Amino acid sequence: MGLDGIGATLESTRSRELIDKLREHGLDKHVELPQVAIMGDTSSGKSSVLTALSGITFPSSSELTTRCPTQLVLSYAAEFSGFVTLQRYGQNSAATIVKPTQIFSKSEITDEIERLTKVLIAEGQEISDDSIVIKVSGPEFPNLTLIDLPGLVHTVESEEKKSMIPRIRALVTRYLTQARTVILAVVPGNVDFHNSEILQLAESDGVDPDGNRTQAIITKLDLIDQGAEEGVVDLLLNKKKVLKLGYHAVKCRGQKDLNDGVTIEKGIQNEELFFETSPSWNSKYVPDELKGIRNLREKLVLLLEEIILLELPNVIREIDVKLEECEGKLHQLGEPMCTESARRVYYSKCKDSYVDRTTSALKGTYDDSNFFREVSETSEDNRFRALVRKNEETFRKEISSRLHKHDYVKADPKDLSIGDGVEVMRTYPPNEEHHGYILHKERDARFYYIRVLKDDGTTGEFNSTDCEFRRKSLSKIKEMIESNRGDELSIFPSYPVFCSIVRNYVGSWEKPTMDLFHLYDSALSRVSTRAIEGLKFNDSTKNFLQSKISAILDELKGLVRSELGRKLESERMRPYTLNHYLIDNFMKKRHEPLLNSIRALDNPSGAQVSVTAVLAILENFGVGKSSNEDYVAQETEHAVSSYIKVASKRFIDEIPRLLNDYLLDPFLKLVKEQLNVTDATLATLLAEKPRIVRERERLNEVKTSLRASKEEVLKVKM
Repeated sequence: MGLDGIGATLESTRSRELIDKLREHGLDKHVELPQVAIMGDTSSGKSSVLTALSGITFPSSSELTTRCPTQLVLSYAAEFSGFVTLQRYGQNSAATIVKPTQIFSKSEITDEIERLTKVLIAEGQEISDDSIVIKVSGPEFPNLTLIDLPGLVHTVESEEKKSMIPRIRALVTRYLTQARTVILAVVPGNVDFHNSEILQLAESDGVDPDGNRTQAIITKLDLIDQGAEEGVVDLLLNKKKVLKLGYHAVKCRGQKDLNDGVTIEKGIQNEELFFETSPSWNSKYVPDELKGIRNLREKLVLLLEEIILLELPNVIREIDVKLEECEGKLHQLGEPMCTESARRVYYSKCKDSYVDRTTSALKGTYDDSNFFREVSETSEDNRFRALVRKNEETFRKEISSRLHKHDYVKADPKDLSIGDGVEVMRTYPPNEEHHGYILHKERDARFYYIRVLKDDGTTGEFNSTDCEFRRKSLSKIKEMIESNRGDELSIFPSYPVFCSIVRNYVGSWEKPTMDLFHLYDSALSRVSTRAIEGLKFNDSTKNFLQSKISAILDELKGLVRSELGRKLESERMRPYTLNHYLIDNFMKKRHEPLLNSIRALDNPSGAQVSVTAVLAILENFGVGKSSNEDYVAQETEHAVSSYIKVASKRFIDEIPRLLNDYLLDPFLKLVKEQLNVTDATLATLLAEKPRIVRERERLNEVKTSLRASKEEVLKVKM
């Protein structure tokens, strides 16, 4: 059966008992419960009405007696039983805990009310939100629950605090504004109802402006001025000020009756006699159902049952909503850090989550869809391995662009010869650059026609009208040789000179190398920080992790800089390789251009090759013509070019590997080692702020109340 059917299936007594049990669990602090609350101005006869309804003597005098809400739970039973207790409204650690007191007769209740009132006063609570709960059953009690509130006051005695006036008003207003509270407004008949503050408060905006849940009780009928009864009767008949629940008239014991020792039952009999014999209040003018304590009891029992059956499904739904809200807030606060085990488990989860995310980022296993989500305008890329791989490619291109390149100087085509190394630039779109050796040269009236064997082994035809020509030059390499020459003879290349020239080239590798290192460092720091920030743990733990990670990175960065420096220094100071590609490249640079130039003279038509052309090619390649300086420069250039090509390939591979071996792998190792902490450190790190502790305690109290209330509901057989 659904929630909407619960109220309809509950017996009236059981439905009221359920609400009372929910109130015992403190549910009324969090969810408005159906209830009937007696309110009125002080000395309006409120306590006398409550006494007559319940059969229990409440303190009643000209002085203010009610200091807090009094919850009166009455139940029919064959034998008398009951207890009185003080139920705290909120946390009040300074207050003395008051245990329930079992009572064995009605006469004990009055004493207990006075005793508990003194407890509140001793605590400094002249007016309190705590409640005195009276729960009794017996053969003379109806099945009824009422809330009695302090009477509204307008002035205080000399020894009383003026703050009592707004404090009472605030307390009464808290009950007035609860949509499931029936307002039992006690109005003295001898006072103009227009001057009744409780009726004014009840009809105000936000309370009950349409009078849907206000039941007025008119008291002190015997004190009405003679001749004014008709106006009160009209009010009672709902003619003057319409209330949906209407009005009810009672005549309770007055102060003289109390002084004379008139009993409660005798007072009710006197009331019945008053209504029968009074000309203004007999059945001819006022229907019996609108007057008398006995009729009021029956009316209130039915009224309470009606509102409970109507509102109970909504109450149950609100319990579920409040419980979900409470558990959500507790989840946001996280697990309580009150034991070593709890702190250890909490920190381990946080640390392991960070290590898993960072390891995945560095190893390139992007399984965590939340952390490695698609990059957007509001998020950054956490795929570290993919990110640095792109920049390693940039590093490769940077180093490759720093290989040895030949120098070329602008040349007039008429000064070029077969075998000359040239750079050709087409001067019309698309602009193209070609390198190679001249195979053939012809003079026309308008331009030179030149055929070139290009570096890729193909040939190209160019003319001086459309192209610019540059001749390969050894001047720069000669200058470098001259600047670094020692005592060696000039008839062969010098190794020290070679090393000096290589140092210049390797020096240009430092910037792209350090750029790659800084990118590794920056990317690792950012990914690590985001891995921490994305954890759903408290700020103190995340700040601790961040400080430890920063220290590890600072330590490693110094070591990596040293290793990179040593690597660059080794490449600069000791050119070395066993790679056979060094001699292969050297011999290719020395002989292949010459051989290709000679092969290009071969004529497919079978015509003889000109010896002059062969000799010209040989001379251009230094055979029988070049000076010692040209020879040494050419050989040194071949050596430098060949070595730099081999060394750069090795360097391109070694630097990313060095960064991985000296930065990434040690980082993960140190993270796993240095993030382990002692219990003493965790006790300091995870010490919760008092505000958090108090909020968790409050929420746990709320959750306990809501869960206990829900269990009570589930016990109901439907």
